Amino acid sequence: PYVTLTYHSGVEILSPEQPYRTVGDNETVYVEQGKAVQLAATTYAPSDSLLWMVSDTSVAMINSSTGLLNTVSAGCVTVTVAATELGSYTDSIEVWVVPIVPGEYYIESPLITNRFIEPLTDGAVGDYFTIGELSDNEDNSFIVEFIHSGDFGYYTFKKEYTDSEGTVSERYLGFSSASAGNKLRFYNNRSTNTKWFDIEKCPSGYYKITPQVSAQWGRVLSSDANPVTGEYLTIQSYAYDNVYSDEWIFRRVLPRSGSERNIDSEIWDNAHIGLNCFSYAFNCLTGVDGTSQFTGLVASNEMYQQSGVTIPIDSDDVYKLLRLNADLYGFKVERIEKYELCPEGYYKVAIVAEDVNSLGAFHCYRQTSNGLWAHRKNRKFLHDLAMVGSGEISSEDASGKCIFAPDESNRNFETDQGLEYLEDYPYFVGYFAVDPHNVFQP
Repeated sequence: PYVTLTYHSGVEILSPEQPYRTVGDNETVYVEQGKAVQLAATTYAPSDSLLWMVSDTSVAMINSSTGLLNTVSAGCVTVTVAATELGSYTDSIEVWVVPIVPGEYYIESPLITNRFIEPLTDGAVGDYFTIGELSDNEDNSFIVEFIHSGDFGYYTFKKEYTDSEGTVSERYLGFSSASAGNKLRFYNNRSTNTKWFDIEKCPSGYYKITPQVSAQWGRVLSSDANPVTGEYLTIQSYAYDNVYSDEWIFRRVLPRSGSERNIDSEIWDNAHIGLNCFSYAFNCLTGVDGTSQFTGLVASNEMYQQSGVTIPIDSDDVYKLLRLNADLYGFKVERIEKYELCPEGYYKVAIVAEDVNSLGAFHCYRQTSNGLWAHRKNRKFLHDLAMVGSGEISSEDASGKCIFAPDESNRNFETDQGLEYLEDYPYFVGYFAVDPHNVFQP
C-alpha cells in the first residue's frame, strides 16, 4: 500500500523512543478510555503531507496534522489517514475505546493492599470466590476479554487450567441469577449474560464490575466492607459511598512467554549474600569462575572502556554492558518493549539506576511465572553503611505493593525496612529479554 498506518507498541505513549509498528489487517486496536495514543503513517514519499480524521468525535478526537488521538468516551471509531500530495491514498483502522484494555489482570480490593480475587478452593467448576493474599508462585490472574456485541460489547473473565496430561480447560466467572447476595462462582462456558460484565471507571479511580444480568437493578460485584479471606464475593446494590467494597483495581500483567521461572525464594533466600540482584534476575547462582561471587552489571573499568558507555548513561549504554556480560557468561539478551511478548525461551528483566551521571548502582528485576516481578533487595549495614550483601527475594516495591511493572513501581527503598535498605533508584533504564535457561543453575 502507498500509505500504511502504524501506532505505538502498547497502544499508549510511553516515550519518544518507543517504536511504531504496523497495524495488522485483522487486528483490533484498543485504547483505554481517558488515554491517548500516538498514531503515525509511512508513505512512499517522505515529504507527502498527511491528514488525520476520525468518524465520531464523541468517542475520540485526533490532531489532523500530528495523528495524536485523544479518547473521549467508550465506543468504536474509525481513524483514517490520507496522503494527499501525490494523489488520494488512504488507510484506516477501527479503534475501540474501552474502560479496560483486554489482557491479563489481577483484580485487587482497594480495601486491603495485595488482596486479590481468588477461588475459594481448587478452581473447579462451581467453585466460589473470595479475596486473598498471594503465596509464592500463585497465579490468580484472569484473562479479561472484550466481546464485540451490538453497539458496544461486554467483558468476560476467563481462567485457563492445564492438567497433568497438558489438556487446557477454561473457566469463566459468573452468577447463577441476578438476585442480591448471589455468589460469584466458576462456570465452564460464557454462553449467557450471567457471565457477561460491564466495567466502568468510578470517580475514585477504581472500577465497578456489573454483571449484565443484574445491570437493570444496579447490582455489582462486591466484597464485605471488612473483607476477610474465605468470605464469599457476591452481587449487591452499588452503594455510592467511600467504602469501596464494591469497587476494584485492575492490575495489568505484562505479556508472558511461558518461559518465566518461579520466584524461587526458597533457593535464593539461602544463597550467598554476594549473589546480588543481577545474579537473581539472570538466574546465576555461581560466578563465571565457579565461585559464589558474581559481579554482574557493575563491571570492571576495563569492561566500561570496552563497552564505550558515556555519561549520562542511558538504555543504550546498559544494553552494551549487558551484551558484554552475555558474552562473558554465555546467555542471550535482547532489547524489548514493555508490552512486547518475549520469544520462547526468554523472559523479561528490568533495570533501574541510582544515578545516571555516574557509573553507580543498578538494580534488576525479573518477571516470574505468575506474572509479577521479583527482585533481590540490596542490603546495607545500618550503622556504618558498609555493604554486607544482598537481602531476601521480594515481589513487593518500596511501598509494600506487589510489582506488576517495575517502571511504575515505588523504587525509593531509603524508607524501607527501618532504613536497612538505603538505595533509591529513580531512573528507569529499560526492559530486556534474556535467555539464561540451561546455562545457570538451578
